[in-house]
Amino acid sequence: MESKEPSNYVIVVEKDARVRGPLKTAIIRITEDEDGVLFFNQLGAAFEELKKIIDDGNEVDLMITDVFISDKFNIFGLIRELERVPKFWNIPLLVYTNGSDEEMLARIKKNVAHLPYRVMPKTMKSKVVGDAIIGLLEYRMENRYYLDLEIKIASMAKLGEDTLIPSTLKMIDQRAEKYFKFVSKAKVEHLKGRLYYEFWKQKSAELEPLLGQLERFAPSDKEFEKIRQEIKNLSKDTSEFLNNAERFFLATYRKNPSFWEVLHSLYTLYIDQNKLDEAKKYLSALIKIFPEQSKYFYRMGKIQELEGNFSSAVGNYHSAWKQLLEEGVTGYDIKNIMDIVDSTLEASRAIMNEVGVSNFNDEVKDSSSMANGLMRMLKQVNAVTRKALVNLAKEAPKDPEVFNKIGLTYRRAGDYGTAVKAYISALKLDKSDYRIRMNLAVSLALAGSWSEAGIELEKVRQLIVEREDEAVITALIDTVSRQDGGSLSKMLV
Repeated sequence: MESKEPSNYVIVVEKDARVRGPLKTAIIRITEDEDGVLFFNQLGAAFEELKKIIDDGNEVDLMITDVFISDKFNIFGLIRELERVPKFWNIPLLVYTNGSDEEMLARIKKNVAHLPYRVMPKTMKSKVVGDAIIGLLEYRMENRYYLDLEIKIASMAKLGEDTLIPSTLKMIDQRAEKYFKFVSKAKVEHLKGRLYYEFWKQKSAELEPLLGQLERFAPSDKEFEKIRQEIKNLSKDTSEFLNNAERFFLATYRKNPSFWEVLHSLYTLYIDQNKLDEAKKYLSALIKIFPEQSKYFYRMGKIQELEGNFSSAVGNYHSAWKQLLEEGVTGYDIKNIMDIVDSTLEASRAIMNEVGVSNFNDEVKDSSSMANGLMRMLKQVNAVTRKALVNLAKEAPKDPEVFNKIGLTYRRAGDYGTAVKAYISALKLDKSDYRIRMNLAVSLALAGSWSEAGIELEKVRQLIVEREDEAVITALIDTVSRQDGGSLSKMLV
């Protein structure tokens, strides 16, 4: 008789065969299903199988893994991938290791937002393993009620029907009353705020095209009055949703000021309205709770950059890079990483303009300790930015912009020869990008290869389409033809 294919699975990531035995024994004692236990040597392969199982309509009851830090797809990458998609939020994650990794385990725990999660010491005793698994599964059941509500609210908001709000609020209250042990009053208030916040975002997005349509009609036109009334009604709804979202979020905050989800919601609510001081207040609280989260340092840097406080912005970008490099780039969206790169380079350029240098080897005109301190910080930030880009180049070897930015970090460090090599690598991937070719020409000139730089700039002239860019190229060609290194450096400041 053929054995029935299991519909529920346990995924175990463990390289050591000596450890697999006790793990399997403990798991089978609880699940009573030997066929559903799948072993893997690498986290990446395990995650791909997990996705396949879920997509096929089956369930993963438990994922157990040792701590993998140095691997290409490491534990932080796994958590980021699981946290990104709501359908993975009910998968219990058991991470086990020896006692020397306590600091690392604490950092891993800070990255977990939704997943049922437990830490277990590495042991050969199946009873210890079994007790840890049972405790985790029980926690999953407690946490599930709140997660189910979160997912339902996301689904309601996606439908875009604000007439569903009263029934959804009633559903939240009923569920909270039934499972009051597992869904706190603070979380209930937050869920209601989330519902209004999602509808506020939708209505705000609907306003913009209407405002554009209104500009195309004269006030005397019948269509003008029709659109104006629609805007008025929509604005009223939008304002009501925003006020309710803020009211529920603040009520949650008063009940539990350390509840990270409401801190995140308040930060997002205020940043969406460009209320930077309010946004910073809640973002600062998040940084205190999650000092290992690179994204919060990056967001604080963006606010400071908007305020013109470039030195503080670069300091926060530096902190973001340090955390990101410790965890590895696996699981991060490439666009998000490039956003941090662009912000770091832009804020650094603003400081370089203030100090009056085109690279970190130039003499600082302002000899004050503050100016020299800023330059030392920029050197460090430039180095960690390049390190992250080099790691990213391994993940995205066909992205020309990654190599273009690597070239820029070398150019700012005064290493023009290596910068040239990076720009050539970028051009091999995209010969039509005139910005990359212009960067190549500038680095060639700074390295003393004036004639080669002139040839590249003539190629750039043939590629550009914007009139303002043409003026820049004309000035560069003139400077290069005169081999005027001093003027070229000033053009870069």
